Amino acid sequence: MKNACMLLLSTLFISPVLAADQPSAAPSADRRAAMEKRCAEDPDRCKELKAKAAERRAQCEADPSKCREERRAKMEKRCAENPERCKAAKAKATERSGK
Repeated sequence: MKNACMLLLSTLFISPVLAADQPSAAPSADRRAAMEKRCAEDPDRCKELKAKAAERRAQCEADPSKCREERRAKMEKRCAENPERCKAAKAKATERSGK
């Protein structure tokens, strides 16, 4: 059981990192449309956010383990704050992986 939990958690943490290199990791059409709408409404803010995201991406490429640990800590905090949402997210991840 402990190994299964560790495998699930490691999959939750590693999958986004691996998926980021895949073309399928692009935002959904709804999210993309919402982002384009916000960018049309406030182009300066959009440029600022894109620059911040690019900077963060560069930091994570330089030190992936640090980013992984930060994501893990953030997820653990969210799970402590809302265990039901965390449980649902883990179930959804398990369902997606087909296990």
